[in-house]
Amino acid sequence: MLPDGRTVERATRADWDEHLTPLLVLQEVREAARVAQAAREHLDEAVARARSLGATWADIGRATG
Repeated sequence: MLPDGRTVERATRADWDEHLTPLLVLQEVREAARVAQAAREHLDEAVARARSLGATWADIGRATG
């Protein structure tokens, strides 16, 4: 037991979480950026296909909301 009443395990876990949490959040940012890039590519492909099949830009605008 530490002077502040925490166990060594709890204190160590708190220190670990303090250092690990920013890294985990950055991993979330990387994953979100990857998903966003994939979505942009998918959208570009879908727009190109729609245009090649005769969709107007107005049609595409309505489809995107």
